[in-house]
Amino acid sequence: HIQTFTDESCAGFTKPGFDDTVSSKGLLCTQGDKPDPDDPKQLTAVANSDSGEQNDNRNKLIQPEMTEERKRKRMESNRESARRSRMRKQSHIDNLRNQVNQLDLENRELGNRLRLVIYHLQQVNTDNNRLVTEQEMLRLRFSEMRRILIFRQLQQQQQWELNNMRMIMSEQNSSSIIRFK
Repeated sequence: HIQTFTDESCAGFTKPGFDDTVSSKGLLCTQGDKPDPDDPKQLTAVANSDSGEQNDNRNKLIQPEMTEERKRKRMESNRESARRSRMRKQSHIDNLRNQVNQLDLENRELGNRLRLVIYHLQQVNTDNNRLVTEQEMLRLRFSEMRRILIFRQLQQQQQWELNNMRMIMSEQNSSSIIRFK
């Protein structure tokens, strides 16, 4: 069975046995506190304790209480780190959801604006087609009116020339009549 002792004289004795003990610093000692001459570690530990370096040797050996405390702190730190990671992930997911919602809204608005622009474009195309047709009709009317105007001018000119010729002829006739008398 294992017991905890405060006796520092057993430091460095690490030969396990049936009645082993553990000091308050977590060092394993054999009953009787006698070093094993075949174990160089135990001899080194005895030499170190004799030369005043007993504390350094204790720091090098694994101490169960310290190991458990470190494990507990590491687990707590890991839990906290995992919690922060989950919070960052959740925050990122929330930000992405907000972006998706914002982009959906923007997409709907752009879709509405596009439909409005297409509607206006169709109206403009309809108006344009009507105006092109009206322009062609007006062009034809203008062309016809121009022909009529030109024809009338020609008629007037011909009429004038005819009248002028009649007048000339009439004057010539009148002058010839006067001569004959």
